[in-house]
Amino acid sequence: MLKNKTPILYGDGGQTRDFIYISDVVRANILAAKNGPPEGGIINICTGKQVTILELIEELQKYIPGSPPIQKQPARNGDIYHSYGSPKLAKKIISFESEVKFSEGLKRTIEWMKL
Repeated sequence: MLKNKTPILYGDGGQTRDFIYISDVVRANILAAKNGPPEGGIINICTGKQVTILELIEELQKYIPGSPPIQKQPARNGDIYHSYGSPKLAKKIISFESEVKFSEGLKRTIEWMKL
């Protein structure tokens, strides 16, 4: 969209994802290196919050003035409809909670991409 490319929305836009900002992921990795998890243990580094793809596109359009309208396409076979994690174990084991809200992370990413 920054390069004036039309965003393509597959399906109804109700598909959800759990977006997390890179600085939160870096902080989680540092905490994990210091505090665990036990060897071989797996924890989700996530927000636990679902954002629909339609919400993502609408936020992008808000922050990128003059962006082209959405082009709707049929849903693709095999696409995952909901994908999000539980941050409970990360909080318990490494005292991690995400700090950067979705909209703020998106703004920061757009600004970085403009450089």
